[in-house]
Amino acid sequence: MLDLIYIVEEQFVPYAAKNDDMAYQPNFTMPGRDAGAAAKLEVPGGAAIATAVATTAVSVLNPFALPTALIASAVLGRPSLMSLFAKNHTAKPEGDPAELEEARLLASYVQQHSISRSQAKAAGYCFQPGHPVVGKAYRKHPLTDYPNPENGNLYIPSDSYDAILLEERESELIKLLVHLGATKITITKKTSDKSTRTVSGGASVQAGQVAGGGVNYSSSSEREAGSLDTREFSLSGRAWGVDSKVERDSFFWLSYEPSWKAVVFAREHGGCLSASLEIKESTSFSTDRNLELSVKAKLAEVSAQAGLADAVAEEKTYFVRAEFAPVRQNT
Repeated sequence: MLDLIYIVEEQFVPYAAKNDDMAYQPNFTMPGRDAGAAAKLEVPGGAAIATAVATTAVSVLNPFALPTALIASAVLGRPSLMSLFAKNHTAKPEGDPAELEEARLLASYVQQHSISRSQAKAAGYCFQPGHPVVGKAYRKHPLTDYPNPENGNLYIPSDSYDAILLEERESELIKLLVHLGATKITITKKTSDKSTRTVSGGASVQAGQVAGGGVNYSSSSEREAGSLDTREFSLSGRAWGVDSKVERDSFFWLSYEPSWKAVVFAREHGGCLSASLEIKESTSFSTDRNLELSVKAKLAEVSAQAGLADAVAEEKTYFVRAEFAPVRQNT
């Protein structure tokens, strides 16, 4: 199964061309270019590339309408694809072979990762209630390949991937602390964001905390904001004896959270009475957020008039403190 999928309408599902000799001609219209300078590309053996998905996603919809995650994923595999979205194309002549090749590769990538809702269902893909939605990109749950019956073949909306996993990990941590005999759990959620208001060519756009990516602006001003939200749970405390052990098979994230394992060890072997932990939104399971922010800022720079969403670097952190009941001695 693919790590990233793009949901398309049923009528745009890839189909086999009736004539294998026909050529595929994606018509790329980029903001800032003359309509007459649209790239035309002929691909030999059109049956492999000449699909309605590629035609729709790249030719008709305009590639700037594709999800940022889809473009970023393609750029990650081939950084030169970013040249398709460059602001200044005057240096390249119409029909530039290198640019046409990049256009073909992007069309091929979109086609490879596109799937309809009925295809996803038939293939056993699972989604959250209300999904999948046409036009959205989805990423495979990071624990799909691990023993975890609750998340088998689950795909999460890419634009809220890290946030959903953060909530899932928070929920499991509470479950773990309760299992360890917590009598009080305090969770403080800190949300912070850093954005850069940039003015270029008379257009005002929002660019997140990006590094590199060829994003250059004439002037900028930074802004930082944050908020705190605290919740508290008071519990009677699950009985915990000197010989009690955590049922590790019931906790799917525990194996990948070293700080959680430290608390478990302290409780099992040292009778731990209080502990503090921190859960960050960005983890080793996260997507490349910096790359996606860089791509989003680049698209905003080129197409500010198209009303693209602002790129904002936001990070959520949960500070968790737990107090435990004393360990019961065996009688």
